[in-house]
Amino acid sequence: MGEKTILQRVGLIVLVTALIVVSPLGGAVRGADVGLTGEERAWLSDNQDKLVLWYDRTFPPIEYASERGEFRGMAAEVMALIASRLGISFQVVPATSWPRLLEVLESGEAAVAPVIANTPERERFALFSEPYINIPVVVITTKNRTRARTLEDFKGLRVAAVQGYVTETFLRENYADILEIVPVENSRAGLRDVAFGLVDAMIENMAVGVYYIEEQKLPNLRVAGPTDMIYHLSFGVSREYPLLYSAMNKAMQTVSDEEIRAVEKRWIALDGPGGLNREQIQRIKVAGVFLGSLIICLGLITIFMRRKLRASEERYRAIFNNAPVGIFRTTIPGKPVEVNPAMARMFGYADRDEFMEQVRDLATDIYPAPGDRRKLLDALEASPDGVSMEIDFKRKDGTSFQTIINASLEKDVRGNPRFIDGTIKDISVRKRAEASLRASEEKFSRLFQLSPDAIIVVHLHTEVIRDANEAFFRLCGYTREECLGRMTTELQFYPIPEDREVIYQRLRAGEPLINFELKARRKDGEIIHCSIASLVLPIDGEPHILAVIRDITEAKKMQEMMIQSEKMVSVGGIAAGIAHEINNPLGIVLQAAQNLETRTRTDFWKNVEAAEAVGLDLGLLEAYMQRRKLDVFIADIQSAALRAASIVRHMLDFTRRSESVLTVCDLGVIIQRALTLAQSDYDLKKKYDFKRIDVRLEIDPSLPRVGCTETEIEQVLLNLLRNAAQAMNEVQPPLENPWITVRAATETDAVRIVVEDNGPGIPGDVLPRIFEPFFTTKAPGQGTGLGLSVSYFIITKNHGGRMRVESTPGTGTRFIIDLPLATTPKEAS
Repeated sequence: MGEKTILQRVGLIVLVTALIVVSPLGGAVRGADVGLTGEERAWLSDNQDKLVLWYDRTFPPIEYASERGEFRGMAAEVMALIASRLGISFQVVPATSWPRLLEVLESGEAAVAPVIANTPERERFALFSEPYINIPVVVITTKNRTRARTLEDFKGLRVAAVQGYVTETFLRENYADILEIVPVENSRAGLRDVAFGLVDAMIENMAVGVYYIEEQKLPNLRVAGPTDMIYHLSFGVSREYPLLYSAMNKAMQTVSDEEIRAVEKRWIALDGPGGLNREQIQRIKVAGVFLGSLIICLGLITIFMRRKLRASEERYRAIFNNAPVGIFRTTIPGKPVEVNPAMARMFGYADRDEFMEQVRDLATDIYPAPGDRRKLLDALEASPDGVSMEIDFKRKDGTSFQTIINASLEKDVRGNPRFIDGTIKDISVRKRAEASLRASEEKFSRLFQLSPDAIIVVHLHTEVIRDANEAFFRLCGYTREECLGRMTTELQFYPIPEDREVIYQRLRAGEPLINFELKARRKDGEIIHCSIASLVLPIDGEPHILAVIRDITEAKKMQEMMIQSEKMVSVGGIAAGIAHEINNPLGIVLQAAQNLETRTRTDFWKNVEAAEAVGLDLGLLEAYMQRRKLDVFIADIQSAALRAASIVRHMLDFTRRSESVLTVCDLGVIIQRALTLAQSDYDLKKKYDFKRIDVRLEIDPSLPRVGCTETEIEQVLLNLLRNAAQAMNEVQPPLENPWITVRAATETDAVRIVVEDNGPGIPGDVLPRIFEPFFTTKAPGQGTGLGLSVSYFIITKNHGGRMRVESTPGTGTRFIIDLPLATTPKEAS
């Protein structure tokens, strides 16, 4: 607190008697006649419970709540004048915030707001009196901004205003393009933010600003200058109560200008913090009789101030000597005047005395190069009130170190620079840490972007994508702009929502994920298999998920193929044993059926001799057998035995690797031959009308030769053509344009054959079992269930290739065969 303020306050204490003698504000007679209509009087009498007044508890000296919770301020006195004239009492409620006050005034919960500025928005729900207080709105900033006068002087800086007040609206409508507008909760908070440098300035009406500067002990603030805005303060009444509004307006008209000025004098200071208002000045004149007492008080204050000064000097010296940063004063030419111990140690000297003794010329003794000090002098010349900049210094041993220096010019009475005052902080350790951190971040960034696996960073709580690498964008099919700032749920990344729940539940519980498998959806709707590893780590003080995602779709397919191959091997061993066991009794059944057919023929001479020997008429026997259909039964036995023999033969083919030698083959010729066989197949012609099917060949003329066994590849292709034709024949209603396309083209390391049709497709529950031995969806007697399993065995085991199927029900089926390339017959074999 300044000496002027202390003198003023003691003077006021001495003059307290005089202040009591001075005539106070005279109130009007309670219930004075203000010209109310009968309807207005009746409303006031019948609605005492609705006379609710809400006020802003943090807007002194206009209106505020005292330490005892009482309604105080200029508005409180004006409302008391109105209540006295109307003969009523208001129920007074302090508002928790200004927006809350506007809310209850609009709803009618509050009938009266004692101080409110009229705006078009507020006229929707409130009726306003004529302004009874007019206070200029000023710019308040710190004292070190000596050149700032208007809002234009704060271009590009942070200027505060109370949220919801008309001052905020004023800034946004007139200065939004040049200022960074910062809403604050109330005037007290805003002024403290200015004092502590969180914002650069605040606009507030003069009365409130001056009051809080004094009340909050903020001596480094000053009123920079006026704005174009004046607070025209009225009282407002909710539009729910028009009769109350008219009655209060009539009462207000009876309040004289002298009464309003008396209220202003009691609450508004004229000279800023620590100043005296007009009424105090007038009262001091009346209290001249107490001048002697004032002189005595001044003597006491002088003694008190000397003691305070000595204590202040001691505190300053303790701070100066014990501060962890270097503090200095130097002359303009470059000679040290004073330094603290921390600065001496920072430069490698034992103490302050050694520094002062050995450092004679700052430019040569503590700067790496003599011209370096010129940078500081130029900066101070441009900003004499203070600069903050990074500068390199050198220690006593000649090593350099990095610092931040804060310096300002101390001027003499004529305004000429006299000293440079400031502080120095060694930031070498911080700079090394920053450099190490930057290098680490650059290394991480390169690894992040160059990783072949997809990497994504997601905020743990908001689930918003903060960053991702290019591999992730390729994986999901979205661009960077489409991903960043959005949630994975917005991208529909999880086709199975339960997977997402498990991931976030485990991560929020602090459990990292390792090789967690899930399905993901690309932008084009394709479902892919992924493996994810993730953990939670802090970024900018917030928890984030770092997830590494690997596409394992092809690996899953290979895994399924390997499982299928293992099934084939295991089933093959069983099938071999069964085939050998069945062959013997099957041969007996087939031989017996053939013997029965032969020994009942009427044209075989041995049968004739045997029949005559026993007196049997072969003609009658033949008629009997035909009548009882014994000949048909024998034929059925033969047919079934032949079918069983065929199955056994396929089983044996399935169980043993072909003995055929791989030769270099022309796949184009093999495909043509397989198609010719299919078109001449009796069953296909008779039952499935193969000629109705449009067969399309798309064979690359530059197709390389591959190592294969021609008959086995023909068998595989014929099998696939048969299955396609049979499947399309069973579609109801029949397909209008059935087609089969056979493609052959070169891939990176293989020749790919694709057999595709537009048939009914394969159901999803059947697809995983399509290559299993003995699995068939055909009617009994129409398939063995070995065709595709044998084909799979031929491609994967005999030829070292790959075979897979893709199918969409209702659209068609595509079988894909990859045969490895062979450059020479030797390699093929």
